[in-house]
Amino acid sequence: MLDHYLRPEHRDNPGCGCVLPALAADIAGQSDPVRKAFTKSLKANLEKMATYLPGDDSKVRLTRAMVLISGMAGGVLVARAVSDSKLSA
Repeated sequence: MLDHYLRPEHRDNPGCGCVLPALAADIAGQSDPVRKAFTKSLKANLEKMATYLPGDDSKVRLTRAMVLISGMAGGVLVARAVSDSKLSA
């Protein structure tokens, strides 16, 4: 999952990848229905991801999924923003 998400092709094509690093800042300023749709989709993805993570209970796995997806999206966002190609990689 990490290898697929953090690959250069995903970093270099924001229109064809995850909406989280591409649009989260814009979605924050949108209407309530748009934000609710985004929230619903994010929750579904978090729950799906959590099923693959270790943990004693579902709350622990969901917390780990939130940390993981935040780091993944943040990594792609920063990699797209920097001007240093080595740092971006």
